[in-house]
Amino acid sequence: MTDLESRAHLSDILRPVAPPRVLQDVYTDDQLARLLDVVRSEGPWKLIIAQHFANAEELIATLSGNFPEGFTPTLDMFLTPTFRGFYANYSAALYPEIHDCFYNAQFLEHAKSYWGAQYAKPQMMLFNVNGPCGNMDPGHLDSPSFRGVRYENSPTWLCAVMGKSGLFTDYLIKMAQVITWFSHDPGSGFTYWPEGPAKAPGRLQPPIYNRGVVVQNEMMMHRGEANGPLDQQRPAGLAFDTVFTGDPSDKDNWLLKTGDR
Repeated sequence: MTDLESRAHLSDILRPVAPPRVLQDVYTDDQLARLLDVVRSEGPWKLIIAQHFANAEELIATLSGNFPEGFTPTLDMFLTPTFRGFYANYSAALYPEIHDCFYNAQFLEHAKSYWGAQYAKPQMMLFNVNGPCGNMDPGHLDSPSFRGVRYENSPTWLCAVMGKSGLFTDYLIKMAQVITWFSHDPGSGFTYWPEGPAKAPGRLQPPIYNRGVVVQNEMMMHRGEANGPLDQQRPAGLAFDTVFTGDPSDKDNWLLKTGDR
């Protein structure tokens, strides 16, 4: 198989069961306030890449493209101030105040409709949070789960490679995500490839405040877009051990901490 044929074959594999479905006004003001209170009070939260990847090779296994021969990528290339935490995991809400956000009957109906399924259960709920943020991501997959090999018990890179191989489709767990954004940036949206990465992408256009999509991001290349002023997108002192937390002295402020700094 030539390189061109190989890319076309991979593109045919990486197609979701259905294109994203756009949602409006996903959360109430009260739900958002409670979700933010958890982010503010239960941190600090680590960078996404610090939680999931030990080296650049593991990260690249989840991406859509390759690098030129002889070029050695480093994790520093992908260092952005994007932090992650979990609201729920293993079908259990970790904070009682967001119980209704996780065990959300409307979300379950969205997932069942997306798959044409009779039953669904919530599995996990996480948040990604950042201020102004650049993006070097050419497009990536979220971790697919298979019978016996799941994101809970297997490395992110392994699940991604299994998904991209197309060899384990019969064992794929049918999952859907309800993803919501709370960004006021007038130029930042969501890019996705519903027909495979070799075909033209689609885009959820801004504004995206309290807008969402129902998606199968384990089998669809996608990326969040950069946001905020260019000169603020990589804060001075940002490192792999930087964490994000609420400012205890002012509920409207947030802190990035690297060690004692």
